[in-house]
This record gives sequence, C-alpha cells and structure tokens, in this order.
Amino acid sequence: MDIVSRMYGEAFTGTLAAWCRERGVEYIGHLIEDNNAHARLGYGAGHFFRAIWEQDMAGIDVVLNQIMPGMDKGPFKSMTAKGWDGEFFHYGLAKMGASLGHLDPKKLNRTMCEVYGAYGWAEGIKLMKWITDHMLVRGGTHFVPHAFSPKEFPDPDCPPHLDARGHNPQYRFMNVLFDYLNRVSHLLNGGQHVANVGLLYHAEAEWLGEYMLFQKPAKELAQQQIEFDVIPVDLILEAKLGNSTYTVNGQSFSALVIPYAEALPQALLEVVKAFTDAGILVQFIDGLPVRNELGEPVDGVLLEHMAVSSLEDFSIQLKKGGYHDVQTSEHQPYLRSYHYRQAEGDVYMFFNEDPYKVIETTVTLSGDRPVVAYDGFANQMLPVTQAESSGRTAVTLTLHPYESIVILESREESEAAPRLKGTATEIAGEWTVSFASATAYPAFSSGQTLISLEDISRLEGKKRFSGTIRYELSFILEEEALAAAVLDLGRVYEVAEVTVNGQYLGVKICPPYIFDAGSALRAGENHLVIEVTNNLGKQEQDYLSQYMIQEPSGLLGPVKIQ
Repeated sequence: MDIVSRMYGEAFTGTLAAWCRERGVEYIGHLIEDNNAHARLGYGAGHFFRAIWEQDMAGIDVVLNQIMPGMDKGPFKSMTAKGWDGEFFHYGLAKMGASLGHLDPKKLNRTMCEVYGAYGWAEGIKLMKWITDHMLVRGGTHFVPHAFSPKEFPDPDCPPHLDARGHNPQYRFMNVLFDYLNRVSHLLNGGQHVANVGLLYHAEAEWLGEYMLFQKPAKELAQQQIEFDVIPVDLILEAKLGNSTYTVNGQSFSALVIPYAEALPQALLEVVKAFTDAGILVQFIDGLPVRNELGEPVDGVLLEHMAVSSLEDFSIQLKKGGYHDVQTSEHQPYLRSYHYRQAEGDVYMFFNEDPYKVIETTVTLSGDRPVVAYDGFANQMLPVTQAESSGRTAVTLTLHPYESIVILESREESEAAPRLKGTATEIAGEWTVSFASATAYPAFSSGQTLISLEDISRLEGKKRFSGTIRYELSFILEEEALAAAVLDLGRVYEVAEVTVNGQYLGVKICPPYIFDAGSALRAGENHLVIEVTNNLGKQEQDYLSQYMIQEPSGLLGPVKIQ
C-alpha cells in the first residue's frame, strides 16, 4: 500500500500536473472518497493526500445524498448496497479536503468542492444552502456546481439540473445563493486557517492492523468547536519543531491526536517521542500501538508518559488543557465553527447544522478585539451583542436551523444588536392563493381561497405541483405597533419573497423566514403578498429523490408581526 499509493501520486497525478504546469494551466479535481475508499485501493487511490498532492487545489466531491441534515450518526440508506457512512461524510470528507488545502503550499489554502450533484429533483436551494455552509465552515473555498444538462427535460442523469431547460422554478434564485457563497468564500481566502490541533490521518494504521477511522475523533473535535487539521504521516515526519509547537508548511499546531492504531510506522513513533520532548501534547485515543510496520514490538521508551484517553473523553481533556479555539457557554454539538486569519484581523464563521433546533449561546473568541457581524446575503455589517470575558471577546449568538453568521474583528466598538420587544401578532384571515409553474411564471392561475394555511400538496389537484404559490391577504394594523417591526413567516417550503403595500422586502432561501417590515407597514389596512417557490421534487419523483424528505409545500406559518 505504501509503494502503490506513492506510485499513483507520482505516475498519474504527477504526470498530469507536470503537463499542465508546462502549459500554464492549473490542475484541479477529486477522487472517489466514498465510505473511506480514500485510504484503500479498488475504486480508491490508496491515500488521499498522496493521490492529489500534485494538484493545484485540494479537491472533494459531494453527490448522491451523501451529506444530509441530521444524517451524521452512522450508516444510512442510499442508492449503494451498504448505504452511506454518515460520520465520514459529515465529519471527515470536507475536513480532509480543506486540511490538504491548508498544508500544501502550492494549494494556497484553496479547496475545491464539486457540489449539489445527483441528489434528485427534490434537492432544492434550501438544502443547497445548508451544504454550502457545511463546506464553508470546514474550509471549502472554491465550488463547482453540478450540473447543467443540454438534454430535453427531464434528463434522468444526475438531477437536479440547475436550470432544467427552464423547468426549475428555483433557478431564478440561484444568484442569491451564489452571491452569498462568493462573498463568504472571499473572506475565507488569501489568509491562514487557525488551529491548535493536528489529527493523524489513519491510512497507515488501516494498512497495518486494527485501527480507528479518523472521522471518529474528528466528530468529537467538531462538536466541541476545537479547530483542527487532518495531517498525514508524511507531513508529520517533515514538521519543524518549535517552542511547544510543530509547524507544517507555515501552519503551527500545539497538539497531535492519534486515533487508535495497533501498529504505526517506526519513523512516526520516533517523531512522536521528539514531539513530547519538545513540550507538544501527543494524545493517543483508546490505547498505544504495540508494533511498527515491520512487525517489531514498540520500544517502550518511545511511548513513555504518553497521554491516552478514551474517544469519549479526549476532546474534553483538550479543552481543559486550553487547546480549544472558541468556547461556548454550554455544550453545542451542532454549532460548527471556523477560524481564519486575514491581515486585517481574524474571521470566525458559525453555522447551525441542526435542521430543527435554534442555537442560543455565548461564544468566547480567542482574541480581545471588538467585533461586528457580517450578513453575507444582504452584504452588510450588523451590530452584535458582545462583552469582555477573561480578557477575551464574548459574543451572544442566536442561530436558527440553516442559519450562519460571520464574525469579523473590528477596529471600532460595535453597538449592541437590537432586541425585539413587544408582542407578536398573528396575521390571519382568508388567503387568496394562486399558482404558476416555472414555465408560466409570472402569469398566475385564477385564485382560490384558504381559510387557514395548510400543506398545498394536500389540496385537490396539487399533490404534485412544483412552482410558485402566491398568497395575498389584507389585514388591519394598529398604529402603536409601527415603531419597528419584523414579519416572521414561520414554516415555509422553501423560497419566500415578500411584498407589503407594494414595497418589496426581499427573498429568503432558507430559515429563518424573517423580514424587516417596519418601513413598509402602515396604520390601518395593509396588503401582504407572499410568493413561495418549491422545488421539482413534487412533480418529478425520480429514483434519487426517494432518499429525500418530502416536506409539506407552501406557506405553513404562522405568519406574525413583532
């Protein structure tokens, strides 16, 4: 495996890279990483880092429902016989790719992801946004959207197709997602990832005996908001030692986590001893190796006084030792964080990866400078509630499911984020509802009346409707409620555009569906128009979409003004 995986990198990737560089072309791509194939032969290349080392960006691929909100706990059903390894795809894949982008100088901190492909027509822009943030918050920087098809609709090859020959009702909103992606990715480019912990890539351990997959400790680190990079043995052997740190191509770490391995290469064991002698924490999980790659017993002197913890406890021990980067006021297993350093200051990204629960927490950052929040959709700075905590800046966060925020260090104090006061008033009445397919929009059918909001797909004749649903309602508002107000649509599936009294309030492609409405509302009668656009999953019930959750269609509410 050692010989073959090196030869693959040299003879295949290296040959292509040399050809490209002679012609001034950057060479990017990805492997088949599925279900841990990245460290195996067969349809894998044997060693992820060696196989694409010569490329100009790190590269990964996400297809076929591999990453799904809430499906991170173990194997789940897919189009493959064995299903998908949820732990690998959610906690291993993107971190593995981004780590190579950080650690190889020729890659310039760049990691490419081919994304969105072959999920089925039921993948809408809401899920695309969740997958986008999943990648950004792990260090993905460049994206190749999959896919366009020149064939007649519906082409069964790897949907969803982004335009679908004019049949995708959400295609007109793709720029909203891609503008957001480009803005946030820009902030996470051109600087350096900040991490204290290196996590050993498990390939050699798998080749030599009993082993632990690297994504198992990666999951524990992610759920404790401990920044890390996945590092292969080859780069550990080349690391430069400093004062209680080791550096790999300019990226410095103060701890090395080694997943359980029955055997490890002798050269690595000797470097590990040098690490501990230099004051670097080497944390073994679930036991020490007993032999090297030649089958020889490990010299006990090499592993004297090494730290050994269980998989359940090691990340907590790292936090107690100060190896974490940010600290939450309580355990938040589905809050994802990413720390990036630019010349002007540090950038933190936070993302609520839980598909259902709101996260409310206080996050203590690693620095002491004041901060502002950045809304990548609106492209504007926002005030943020912050305070000093033990010499560091502590930020109060409230993130709804699917919601993310970027926190930027600032030279000036920011005002506190405003708090909504007063009561929430539900808007009710008879809704006039009309429909338009993607090809017909903006021409709507004649309206019908709904006494209360409900799943549109339960209405007669609308079970398989895909397109835009237009809701209209007039309501009375008391004058004292107008000082400042937001409009909260509640549950929506899945893109919402709002107009109040002829004033366009904007578009939301994912939760929370909350709009600033104060400037548009008036005392007395108001006219509200909400357009909700679902995806093609209702109309085109294809093979791949059987693995997607079919959510209720339309505006479900309750719609409230606060």
